[in-house]
Amino acid sequence: MDVYVLYSEIKGLVELRFMNPNHLSDDAINEMIFVDNLASLIMRSVNLEAIKVRTEQGARLDEYMAMNERELADLIFKHGGKFNKPDAISMAMHRGILDDVKNELACYKV
Repeated sequence: MDVYVLYSEIKGLVELRFMNPNHLSDDAINEMIFVDNLASLIMRSVNLEAIKVRTEQGARLDEYMAMNERELADLIFKHGGKFNKPDAISMAMHRGILDDVKNELACYKV
């Protein structure tokens, strides 16, 4: 399980390259892509089930990243996501849409 925790931390770090603006140089982004690919290759050799779970989580994060701010806020507050979609909450926090999952009003005051 330690390998999976490390893998998750690495993947989380390299996901920073998708933030806009990310203030990273092209060289830094290329290094992150390399580290991302290397981590995936290592994980495949360690645990195929873990890579499947991570791939599914990555697809969900991509979906949440593509949503506009209102759609993501509605998913969390109006469709019950605050109870069963921690990835959506995490993405909303990273995007600056949400500071506190308990403060729905502040989220919609944009």
